[in-house]
Amino acid sequence: MSVILQEVYVYQHSLPLFITRQLHVAISQRVRDGPQDLDILHWMSRYALEIVGQGGLGHSFDSFETDEQDPCGKAMKAITPAMQKLLVIAPLFPYVSKLGPAWLQRRILDVFPYHHIRTVKHCVDVMSNNANEVYSTKIAALNRGDEAVMHQVGEGKDIMSTLIKANQNASDKEKLSEDEVVAQISTIVFGGSDTSSNTLSRILELLANHPDIQSKLRDELLTAGAAEGIPYDQLNQLPYLDAVVRETLRRQVIDYDYHYYPPLTLLSRVPEQDVVLPLYKPVRGVDGTMITELPLKKGTQIILGIQGINNSEELWGENALDWNPQRWLSPLPKEILEARVPGVYSNMLTFLGGPKACIGVKFAELGIKVTLAVLLSHLTFAPTEDRIVWNLAGVWYPAVELDTDNPRLPLRVSPSKGGNI
Repeated sequence: MSVILQEVYVYQHSLPLFITRQLHVAISQRVRDGPQDLDILHWMSRYALEIVGQGGLGHSFDSFETDEQDPCGKAMKAITPAMQKLLVIAPLFPYVSKLGPAWLQRRILDVFPYHHIRTVKHCVDVMSNNANEVYSTKIAALNRGDEAVMHQVGEGKDIMSTLIKANQNASDKEKLSEDEVVAQISTIVFGGSDTSSNTLSRILELLANHPDIQSKLRDELLTAGAAEGIPYDQLNQLPYLDAVVRETLRRQVIDYDYHYYPPLTLLSRVPEQDVVLPLYKPVRGVDGTMITELPLKKGTQIILGIQGINNSEELWGENALDWNPQRWLSPLPKEILEARVPGVYSNMLTFLGGPKACIGVKFAELGIKVTLAVLLSHLTFAPTEDRIVWNLAGVWYPAVELDTDNPRLPLRVSPSKGGNI
């Protein structure tokens, strides 16, 4: 499955620029008469959903013509803070999952006296129904011989078309049910848009709070002609743009004490068989012996400390806790190179590694760079008077002060002096 989906991302290279230009026009219209305070998370969420919608479903969610967000986008924005509130009752979920058929479990959740459960259920239903509607529409068009849809599926230029094509060619034993296809699509759309929108929002917030870095990056982009659009290979060769993106993916989120954390702080994995886990460095046990490896039984839960690797002073040096794009313009510390961190991206675990690594890493990086190139060539971002707090709920999301149920990130946006709006 991952090999098939990786091939899809190759087809999507033109999507970010096309959609980013639409986003730029929409934001520029709102600041044409002067600086405005805009919810950047709102706009980045719409942008990320549109990219994943066109690339994942072959479906457009948003033209950016109005201030209203698509219902599916609203659901994805609301589900993260609601899931955070479920942590206190999460131990009950395994018991509910054993109480009869799915319809009974849903009924139990409907009457459970905790409204955040109903919020999550509503959001999941909206996202699932949306994916199901798009899937059913595409299948119906195929059945009636719609040439455009048949060509889209035949070429496999979006993830849903690729899944449909693969499913049509699969044996009966390997075929996915309609529910399984829809579930795959819902997962990809949510996973691909939520982290991307938060990462883009975080980069723009950091640049707003570091105007010197924002100005230096804008100068590089304008010198390269990014305001008019440049080829992707040339965009990838801009050193300061690359440094800003890499450093933000390494240390993205800020807390009360001005410490930064990657978009995903930790994940868990469970081995399917007994394994022996080698340690990076020996540790001394309570009996004084040196331990170089750990035997793990099948089913043991392993917590992957993404934050610990990405922020390690032992690996990244004494300034590891600083957001410092300049570090990528010099050779990295030998400690990080010798550590051989098993990640697919820049000696860090932001996109994980191995067979479970993020398959859209290059597409995500390209989308971020294209977005920054277009927006910063035309617009300037500055902080507002609001105090932004980043909250953890699986992924980090921003809110104003303690209004954690309402994810948003206001920034002051104005036309840039260096580029035409």
